[in-house]
Amino acid sequence: MAKFYVQSGNLKMVLQARDSRSAAIWAAHRKLSDTLPFVGDAENQPTFQGEACGLAETIRVSQQGFDRRDAKIFDTLEIVSEWSRLLVALDRLTQSLCSTK
Repeated sequence: MAKFYVQSGNLKMVLQARDSRSAAIWAAHRKLSDTLPFVGDAENQPTFQGEACGLAETIRVSQQGFDRRDAKIFDTLEIVSEWSRLLVALDRLTQSLCSTK
């Protein structure tokens, strides 16, 4: 796995991931998992307030370092939405596995 420099708002993180999108999702997970309540149903998701959790409107990811002009830029809301869908899928999978025992 490659090393990525991820930054958004007050977040600056160096981590390993498969690709830049995975790095953005992993950084969002690490930043948000302790601050947002998990709701297993998309209709009941709280409104995402980027500034409230310390993230900016975009997430910048680079393999070269922070503050790079050539960083890949992701829309934070899109990344957080994908992260949320992944959590919902994992929760459903866990419930399904536990109910078959």
